[in-house]
Amino acid sequence: PLSIGEALILGLPVVATDNQGANDILQHGDYGLLVDNSISGLLSGMLRAINDSTFLPEYTARAIQGSAQFDSEKIIDSFLAVID
Repeated sequence: PLSIGEALILGLPVVATDNQGANDILQHGDYGLLVDNSISGLLSGMLRAINDSTFLPEYTARAIQGSAQFDSEKIIDSFLAVID
């Protein structure tokens, strides 16, 4: 999951297998492409990323939007709300 967050911060599109960590960070596919947890699923997602001309611009914009959840001030505020 850390590498997914790092990719979002850099505005890089993400193709990840659908598991709890990836699903949480990518908000059920809103900020990146979630694929079946299999070799064929991952291959399918990577081929889509390569062959679909809309994938890169669409998921780059989504990545930038999704990176807002890693804003340090937002994280600190959330942490302080829990401990108050």
